[in-house]
Amino acid sequence: MKTIFLDVAGFIIKINFHQAEGKYFREELIKKIDSIFKGFITQKKSPIDFTIDFIEIKKTEIILKNHKKAFFYCYFYRGGKKISLFYQISLFQFQVVFKNILHQLLCQKGGFMLHASAVKIDDRALVFVGPPGAGKSTAMRFLSARYQPLADDSIIIKKEKNDFYLYQTPFIETNMIDKNSNRYQIKQILFLKKDIYFKIKRLKKEKAVEKLLRQVLTEKESFKTQVKDVARFINMSNFGIMSFPKDQRGLIEFIEKMK
Repeated sequence: MKTIFLDVAGFIIKINFHQAEGKYFREELIKKIDSIFKGFITQKKSPIDFTIDFIEIKKTEIILKNHKKAFFYCYFYRGGKKISLFYQISLFQFQVVFKNILHQLLCQKGGFMLHASAVKIDDRALVFVGPPGAGKSTAMRFLSARYQPLADDSIIIKKEKNDFYLYQTPFIETNMIDKNSNRYQIKQILFLKKDIYFKIKRLKKEKAVEKLLRQVLTEKESFKTQVKDVARFINMSNFGIMSFPKDQRGLIEFIEKMK
């Protein structure tokens, strides 16, 4: 049996790859997970927050479910802080399951996932938020010429002691970047607005609530809990609205002046 440990947002997740007669699916999945999650693999083995067991599928374990006239196969079993997955699961399906696990852990620790991009400036994270098309990926891509990109599509916000920190997610994004388990203090959160001029306007916290909640990656049953976490985050953070044109050099110079 092969075992790896992942450190994601401070959570230690143990993954066991049990032996299987059909080696192809097992070896291919191990390679893919090692590649995608390489920056999160850790030597730290405790305390374990969640365990994932990959096991060989058997005919008796392929369960065809009938739900509202739709049929689907079950490829995993979950109970408490442990889940068993079959090797035949796709990488996309595994990321969906992993996102659900991470979401549940964050709900217990005052954290949440946010639809956003980010770059590192002076060891702190500058976060860009906005609806699809607002320019999150563009801003990150432009600034990556000078600043380390941290995220293209999603980030983790987690409260630890008396402060909130940004962590990278282990998920596949359109613009793939190097990721790891480091945490970053947050410099500022900027809601993006396309315009012909560069400008930043401070945003009152009460107006930031609605804007930020639209970008929280949550689940229906957890929404009320995470609203409270978002409200705490807003009270402790610095928000603004940044207007910007599609000008890479101009954006870099503008951010330089902000420092």
